[in-house]
Amino acid sequence: MKKLILIFFSVLLLHVVCAAQILNADFEDWTNGNPNNWQTTNSEIYTPILQTTDNYSPSYAVHGQVLPLGTLTLAPSIVSGTDARGFQLNQRPAALEGYYKTSLAGSDNFVVTVILNKNSSSVGGASVTLPPVDSYTKFSVDLFYSTEEVPDTSYISFVILNFLGFPTVGSEFYLDHLSWSSTSDVNGEAGNFPKDFSLEQNYPNPFNPGTKISYSIPEIDNVKIVVYDIIGNEITTLVNKEQPAGNYEVEFNADNVPSGVYFYTLQSGSFTRTMKMLLLK
Repeated sequence: MKKLILIFFSVLLLHVVCAAQILNADFEDWTNGNPNNWQTTNSEIYTPILQTTDNYSPSYAVHGQVLPLGTLTLAPSIVSGTDARGFQLNQRPAALEGYYKTSLAGSDNFVVTVILNKNSSSVGGASVTLPPVDSYTKFSVDLFYSTEEVPDTSYISFVILNFLGFPTVGSEFYLDHLSWSSTSDVNGEAGNFPKDFSLEQNYPNPFNPGTKISYSIPEIDNVKIVVYDIIGNEITTLVNKEQPAGNYEVEFNADNVPSGVYFYTLQSGSFTRTMKMLLLK
């Protein structure tokens, strides 16, 4: 009986540990040209995501490359989970970490996005553009939380984007050895309340027709977020009210807006920041 109880709790512990991890985080396991537990933009004709031995550790890594697609281009991207359903989670990680290198042409960007959900609703995350590096370098994406809930699912994506149009053939990235950092305190003592203002890159980007914008304010103040077109005409005001310190997310729906480059500006106190986004219909 004691042996059966020990086996039961061992299996339970294994399940809990596995549920909190990033599956195939070192990209060692591949099936039919795709990394296990990750959704890619690969097809029978195009393979912008490749397995490579040019790795950080131990044997393999992901190599993403922009490919020509007729008169357009195909961006390499990977998203966590089979069919992009994300990974199970039972903790509040403070950051996503990993190792990468890039070779980017023109104004291309390498963007990592993390969305943390609880019962299919967002409770935190981040989206950042990683700086170009030509040798494997560690990155750390700090995660922000809008509630005190513990997420049950994590969506992680990596993609090469050009915010002014399609990415350039020849741009590429290498990615390996992902992990969550130390957990964030539920009461907000770590990773919950921001120390500085921030405005994150919208996700998804490019988008059609909806996208989400995350931002943080370190103190109570009036917050205004306005969307403009490329010549400076105001399209809509997403936020215009006083908000306490915290991490927030607002959605922009562009159903009635034509394709093109748009800008969104956060104004709060003396802080002002503007970011670009691309609507493709």
